[in-house]
Amino acid sequence: MRYAEACVTTAPPREVLETYARPRIEPFLHARGLALRDATTRIVHSTEGWNFLGLHLRKCGQQGKVLTVPHKAKVLTHVRATRASLAAHQPTPAGPVSKARNPVIRGWAHYSRYWAAKHVLQKVRHV
Repeated sequence: MRYAEACVTTAPPREVLETYARPRIEPFLHARGLALRDATTRIVHSTEGWNFLGLHLRKCGQQGKVLTVPHKAKVLTHVRATRASLAAHQPTPAGPVSKARNPVIRGWAHYSRYWAAKHVLQKVRHV
């Protein structure tokens, strides 16, 4: 039996998720050879937020807008890789280094263009 990698379910009260939704999700996954992992399955309020596919999602404000920012651990991994790459190529002229880093920077910019991540991207740009 494999574990489901990602499964997000929303409901107004917490009790609905515990008593109604979860008992219906488990047979649905079981029929497909999947199961929920008890160690990682959490029920959280949408204003607290949750990590999903490298992003942190949460509801903000009275209107219930969903704020999507990059997951902090993923950003730190990217920053550390950038710093290590720059440190390894310190004696190299700037042209070849920037030529090698540009596809990575462009990929990150295209991937993160839909996020509300202005401050995070400013920190990454600073590195």
